[in-house]
Amino acid sequence: MINIPYNEEAEQAVLGSILIGEDVIYEVDTVIKEKDFFQGKHSLIYTAMKELQSAGKPIDMVELTEILKNKKSLNQIGGVSYLTELLSVVPTTSSAKHYAEIVKEKSERRNLIRGGQQIIEIAEDEATPNPLNKAGSIFNKLEDDTGLEVKTPEYIVDEYVKNYYDRRESKGITGITCGFDSIDHNTKGFQEGNLIVLAASYGVGKSLLALQFALEAIKQGKQVLLFSLEMTDIEITDRMMSMYHNIALGDVLNGNYPDPEEKINELKTLPLFIIDDSVLTPEQIRTYTNAYNRKYGIDMIIFDYLQLGSSNTHKDEVQKITDVSRELKKIAGEFRMPVIALSQFSRGWEKQNRHPSLSDLRWSGSIAQDANVAMILHRDKAEGEEQKGMKSDGILWLEKNRHGRLGGQNVMFSYKKGAIGFLPGNNIN
Repeated sequence: MINIPYNEEAEQAVLGSILIGEDVIYEVDTVIKEKDFFQGKHSLIYTAMKELQSAGKPIDMVELTEILKNKKSLNQIGGVSYLTELLSVVPTTSSAKHYAEIVKEKSERRNLIRGGQQIIEIAEDEATPNPLNKAGSIFNKLEDDTGLEVKTPEYIVDEYVKNYYDRRESKGITGITCGFDSIDHNTKGFQEGNLIVLAASYGVGKSLLALQFALEAIKQGKQVLLFSLEMTDIEITDRMMSMYHNIALGDVLNGNYPDPEEKINELKTLPLFIIDDSVLTPEQIRTYTNAYNRKYGIDMIIFDYLQLGSSNTHKDEVQKITDVSRELKKIAGEFRMPVIALSQFSRGWEKQNRHPSLSDLRWSGSIAQDANVAMILHRDKAEGEEQKGMKSDGILWLEKNRHGRLGGQNVMFSYKKGAIGFLPGNNIN
């Protein structure tokens, strides 16, 4: 007698977690599907939750009861009393993904048992032709059910041909441009699936430059998700108001500018979604990304900044940064979008009469290794810059670029004369 693997408590915990915090569904949906539940009533409940999610409705007791009633499934799942019971299974949502992984693992084992039973039947039935081929097709189906995408050579070549014509039409710029000619020319734009690191010392203006990148992407019709671990959403909106409407930041902060309601309403239409949280774990970053991508269709992420990221699983600061960097790299690949991560330099290099480099990154960990593109924003002039012909306020320099050449651009920081922002100067080869 074969014991069928399943874990009823884990299935209940997944559903209970979603009822406690509906955004959890974005996290667990990356792990399990409706068919992974062993209990039919749990599959019905999860299917109803997914339908509420797709319709943009809240996943709560009222809506869930109503949709199950309309589907004539409420009595089948045990009525309102069972839904209430699910709410008491788990106290928090923190372990929802772990419970989902248990449900998935049990589901895979059940599929393997079913496949094994089918293979035994094939082996015992001597009238079955080509038994090895039929057994092999069963294993192939099991692999297909994992959800892994297998790309054939034909598919890859077709994608390459499409990419080739896109390059020709766009003169080589295939990603999201940042508004600085030299950077755009050398990177071909910020590419989907890439982790782009923007590094600078404290107070140089990397957050402001990242906001410029966001505005530039929005002008190209893109939706941008900004994780801000340092500035609040109000502080960010102040700077967006200054940059977008070309108003001096001082006037914005003092509320001294014409037509404020009109300008504020115009800012409302910009697809910039801000998450201002002082500490985010890699799991929370993925949950937010899932939620906002499902609802709005995110095209680019900005994470400000890496050294403020955290993880509950390690005490070592280097490992914390490594965890966040790796998660952002994975998100870029899985969601097929560029992720711009800001990073801060340590203080020591300033006394060495040179420009900073990626080796000066604070708690560098794997940041430089993970990055497809790494840029340095440098505004404190080192000795000898005048002899190099650098007459602007600073430089934006490509220190690492897997897509082509290094190089950069002179930049001028505008503040006192009007709206804050960086103005591009001459290209540097």
